[in-house]
Formats: sequence, structure tokens, C-alpha cells
Amino acid sequence: MSKQQEKRLNIINKTITLCAQNGFHGTSIDSITTATGVSKATIYKYFISKENLIKEALSLFSEFNHTDDNIADICSGYKKNTCEYDSYIIK
Repeated sequence: MSKQQEKRLNIINKTITLCAQNGFHGTSIDSITTATGVSKATIYKYFISKENLIKEALSLFSEFNHTDDNIADICSGYKKNTCEYDSYIIK
């Protein structure tokens, strides 16, 4: 895996974690840059928008056969109503 692919995957993984903790609206690009250690410019180099990043993160998350039960387990440690996986539908 190239450095660019690793960086992109790191951004996606951190975004999944932040969305599980804070929900879609509670996850800002600033919080993603802080968690990943990359600049906004780098994030926008790989993703055209926050929505595009979230969509790709959720798509990748779904590819690994995470069921609704797995999502509930992931979200169970966080504040109620902050996990918005079900309300952000990939179209």
C-alpha cells in the first residue's frame, strides 16, 4: 500500500470513529484534521467534501460486513443519539 493510500485510509478510519462518537453533524473537518494530523488541504485532496468523506467512510465500513448489531455495539459506549449511521443513508 502506498503512502497516499495509507493516508487516505487513516482519514477514513478516523472519520468512522469520530462519527460513531459524535454523529455526522458533530464531526467537523477540524476534528478530523486534529485526529489524523493532516491538513484540511490534504483532506480535500482526497475527498471533495465532508459529505463525500462520510459517504466513503460508511461505504468502506459496510464492506467489512458490519451488521446493525455491530454498529449498535460500536455506538453503545457513546452518548445516546450521537451515532447517526442509520440516518445517513448512502444513496
